[in-house]
Amino acid sequence: MRPLEDTVETSSAIAEGDLTRRVPSSRDPILEVEQLRLALNSMLQQVESAYRTRERSAAQPRRFVADASHELRTPLAAIRGYLQLYDRGMLREPEERRRAWDRMLAESDRMARLVDELLVLARLDQRPELRLRNVDVCRLVRDAAEDLRVQQRERPMTVDAGGAVLVRADESGLRQVPGNLLGNVRTHTPAEVPLRLGVTRADGVVRLCVADDGPGLGPQDAARLFDRFFRAGGGAGSGLGMAIVQGVVHAHGGEVTVRTAPGEGLAVTVTLPARAEAEGWGADPAVSASSRKEPVTAPAGPADRTDPLPTAFRDGC
Repeated sequence: MRPLEDTVETSSAIAEGDLTRRVPSSRDPILEVEQLRLALNSMLQQVESAYRTRERSAAQPRRFVADASHELRTPLAAIRGYLQLYDRGMLREPEERRRAWDRMLAESDRMARLVDELLVLARLDQRPELRLRNVDVCRLVRDAAEDLRVQQRERPMTVDAGGAVLVRADESGLRQVPGNLLGNVRTHTPAEVPLRLGVTRADGVVRLCVADDGPGLGPQDAARLFDRFFRAGGGAGSGLGMAIVQGVVHAHGGEVTVRTAPGEGLAVTVTLPARAEAEGWGADPAVSASSRKEPVTAPAGPADRTDPLPTAFRDGC
């Protein structure tokens, strides 16, 4: 009767909240009782796994709200501080007032960007319907590179994104991917650090690679690169850009991989389906069934890269 007593004891412990308990094996098991033990332990394992998953899911929104509140508190505190100085008559000189005004504008802009990024992540969490259309990844990369050149003219940059390489995507969402990747390089590496960008199409997928020769990341930081509000070394930025990259790419049925090591730079590769109807969450209802069957890659020829990345890009990505 001992096996049955063990089963009763374990069931009682589980009922009291100890989900780690399992029915112990017996030295002289009875076949039917042993089958019951195995079945019960299997069920308990599934219950514990489901409970832990639910706990993590419930904790994530709370942690997200707490982190967002913390991030918003910093610019708000700065703005309030300058307003208090003005209210107390401590900003007497025009130059002091101008500096305070500039700082308040900068902090309000920072807060607005943070709110915009939080809204993007909130929409991604809701799994929105994508407005799919043919999007030229090369054009998005060239646009992002040009934006960076305007901000950092001294940045050494090599761009291999000529011609057109098309994917089925939500353009406004996908445009954030190269923009945020280059923004990450701009924020976390010195302006003299070389940057390489490339786009290729092969084997039914499109690859976008962004690689820099910056300081790189250690294993612990690399593992957290896509965590919300994570900043390597406590650096600048909102800590949301890479989380948005991952969310947008996953929404389009793609994946993001990272290769980095301390002192060896950072290489991020985005892989997206090159066929029509990327594995997203929904298609544009305006697109006809016949048009969805058409190839979405550009005609073969010099305008559509199918060759491997140059050596510099292979080394980086």
